[in-house]
Order: sequence, then C-alpha cells, then structure tokens
Amino acid sequence: MKAIVWSFSVLFSLSVFSNPEKEFRTVNNIPFVRGEHLEFVLSYSFINCARIVLDITDEKKEFRNRPTYHMVGTGKTLGGFNWLFKVDDRYESFMDEQAMFPWYAVRKVDEDGFKMQQNISYLQHKNLAKIEGKEYSIEENAQDLLGAFYYCRTMDFSKAKPGDVFTIPTFFDFENHNLQVKFLGKEVISTSFGNFNTLKFMPIVQEGRVFKEKEDMNIWLSDDENKVPIRLKTDLLFGHLKADLVVAKNLRKPLNRAK
Repeated sequence: MKAIVWSFSVLFSLSVFSNPEKEFRTVNNIPFVRGEHLEFVLSYSFINCARIVLDITDEKKEFRNRPTYHMVGTGKTLGGFNWLFKVDDRYESFMDEQAMFPWYAVRKVDEDGFKMQQNISYLQHKNLAKIEGKEYSIEENAQDLLGAFYYCRTMDFSKAKPGDVFTIPTFFDFENHNLQVKFLGKEVISTSFGNFNTLKFMPIVQEGRVFKEKEDMNIWLSDDENKVPIRLKTDLLFGHLKADLVVAKNLRKPLNRAK
C-alpha cells in the first residue's frame, strides 16, 4: 500500500513541476480601449494614394485562458493608384491583455498581384513561434509587426531624453528582429485634423530597396495618455510617403491638441 501511495505521489509531483506555467509580465500603462478606431490618409509626394485603418475590435477571445485584445490593421489603395499598384493588406494580432504580446497573428498581403497569407501562433510560454507546423525560437515577449506598434504606445516616455533608443523584440518573416526606436524629442505639428503636441520618434529601419537610409522614417505620437500616431513620414528613393491621422474615435482620453 505504501508503495502505491508513493508511486502516485511521484507521478503527481512530476505532472506539476515538469512543466510549470510561465510567469508573464504585467503592463499597467494601457493607453487604448476596445472600440478604438483610427484612420489615416497615405499620400505619395502630396498625392493621396491609400487609406490605413487601425481598429481594436470588441472581440474578447482567450488563449491559454488569458483574455486578449484583437487588433486589426488594413491598408487599401485609392482611385487611380489601384491601376498603378493595387494594395489590399490586412494584419491582425491577438494581444494578451496583461502582458501586451501576441498569442496569434495574421498577415494577409495582396499587392499588385502578389498574394501571401501567414498565420503565426506565438507560444509565449515556450519562447516559440509556430508557422505551418514548424517551430522557431523567439525572444522573451516577442511582438509581431502590428503588436509592436501597439506595445510601443504602452511604453513610458515621461523620462525619455532626445537620443534615447528603445528596443522591441519582434518576430516576422521567419526571423527575430530587434526593432529599435530612437526618441527625438517633443514637437508641435499641424495637420488637416488639427495642431497637436507630439513625441517624435525615428524607427531604425533596414536600408536598401525602398528606404534611402536607415534613419529616413519619422513617427509622431500624441503627447498625452493615448499616444495615438498623428503622422508617419518616410523618405523613399524617389519622393516620400506621409500618413496623417484623419479620424479618431473611441479614444481612452481626449487628444492633446496644441493651443
């Protein structure tokens, strides 16, 4: 009898301690709410060419018994640009409510006849990503492309100084990347949507076929509790792209407009 009890005790101990649940971080500064809706007009050298929409849906899906935010980003070309280079892209991310990393991401690309869809399961408790049955090692709290944008909004920049660089581990295109964002300082900018107090950043991107240099992209976030993107501007090999905020609904707090 003692042998049987001892055997059950051993089996129970192995089942409990051989694969304990990983303890995740808690991100307390969440600047958005479900239902947030943002729209941007993308222009190429002053010609409107596309519309970008960012939504946080009302869906409350759970992964590993943890509630998530469902983020959806779409980008579609406008008017005559559909004849020149039609784009109809969709990105989705299911982000953990507390830890602010993705459990699942979808990347659906349709660009001038090139189509691709990639579904990624982020096994954050194992530091793995799974694509079409194949597993890849990822960094702790790794982000997808859309998730990296929303996570950046949760970061505390109250003590940031111009020149400070923030690093966000990401996994996309089957590889790990350290996305670096440099803080450039505060700036008041004017848009058709109004004048805003902003925080200016410079993502350090890969130079080559599209970008002229590594530091040719700038992003302006509202200098308030929302940290909503107000403008994004990128210098290309020929001309520049600029995306300006034109619609903002269901924000956590009113936008901080400049006087």
